[in-house]
Amino acid sequence: MPFRWSLPLLLIFLTGGTLQYLGALSLTQSTALALAFFAHIFIIKRSWQSLRLEWPLIVFLLLVAAIQIKESPPLPYSLTYVFYILCTIISAVSGRIYAARAADHWQGARLARFAIAFLALQLVVCLAQATLTESFIASSRTAIGFEDAVFGTLYLQSDAALAAICELMVIIAFVLPYSPRRRLLVSTLAVAVVFLGHSKAAQVAILGVVGLMFFSAISRRTGLHRNGFSILALFAAAAVVALSASVWTEQGLLFIQQAQDDFFRRDQWETASRFAPIGQIFSAGVDLFGSGPLTYYNPITKTWLYNSGFSTLYPLYIDYGLVGITLYFIYQLGLILRYSKGLLERLSFLLVLTSFTTFNFALTDVGFVFFFNYALVMVHQRRAGYANTEKLDAASARRLN
Repeated sequence: MPFRWSLPLLLIFLTGGTLQYLGALSLTQSTALALAFFAHIFIIKRSWQSLRLEWPLIVFLLLVAAIQIKESPPLPYSLTYVFYILCTIISAVSGRIYAARAADHWQGARLARFAIAFLALQLVVCLAQATLTESFIASSRTAIGFEDAVFGTLYLQSDAALAAICELMVIIAFVLPYSPRRRLLVSTLAVAVVFLGHSKAAQVAILGVVGLMFFSAISRRTGLHRNGFSILALFAAAAVVALSASVWTEQGLLFIQQAQDDFFRRDQWETASRFAPIGQIFSAGVDLFGSGPLTYYNPITKTWLYNSGFSTLYPLYIDYGLVGITLYFIYQLGLILRYSKGLLERLSFLLVLTSFTTFNFALTDVGFVFFFNYALVMVHQRRAGYANTEKLDAASARRLN
């Protein structure tokens, strides 16, 4: 791969965290530098054609501009959101273009070897970080939280992004024609890396992804998927949910009540309950356009409306309301529906997206956005390529007969 193509990948996935650890770069500087390194893809016509998929984010930019004109919040606040959205757009388009290039030039066996080598490296580094956490944190030139200290070679405190990449590598391993041994090895390494971290959500998510992928592989091998077995399983699950509707309703009402209580008591402690913003929705009613940019958390002044932790859902809803959060998730769900196929595969991608965005701010996480789009296009193009090969083989066989 030419150096201009490999440079941003080296920064995001191998060297950026070390530079931040040594105090040479901040997170924002690293992100801006990575976006600058990705700029070369926009000399390719296919990149501009791919931008049409980002139409919800472009509408989001228009929403930011409209609220700036109408409500006149501080201009740096709106420009910060423009930066957020551009981070997602550039990283997403780059991920898809890089995947298209890799699908054209890399065979499945080569991809498998690379995935195994990458995961093995992350396992070694994460093991060292988990074993020597206190010393590792003490030697850093940048503040690192104890819970976020196991992030491999990615950006500082990117443990959630590393977990998501592990989950996506498992999906790729099962969709592409990896050998059973390599699929098992990728899954084992990925699970080991995630369980060295402290995120319970990521641990549950990767076990869910592995389970879905194994079930998908078994259904394909036994031919059950041809008989609509996945749809049958979905209906069975829906039937179970319907039969236990009263229990789910009761638990849901209790959750809403608890979330409202958490919202009303949000200022009693330094950090509020994780679900206080959900209580705000039910207590204050649905807000269409939000309270303005950087209301939930302001990275410029380092202030919170109330601290319920980082998330993609909370700032988007509180800052830009139902319209903002709907635009973002229409965009993400559109990508999943376009590039993935089959119920279990789509559920796997949705699980990765949900687990990450619930507890992390996804818009500026270039590693997550890049690799999420990379994985979607990789499985889509590889599947299309092998389908075309099978058609050509079948046509050749008919001609010979």
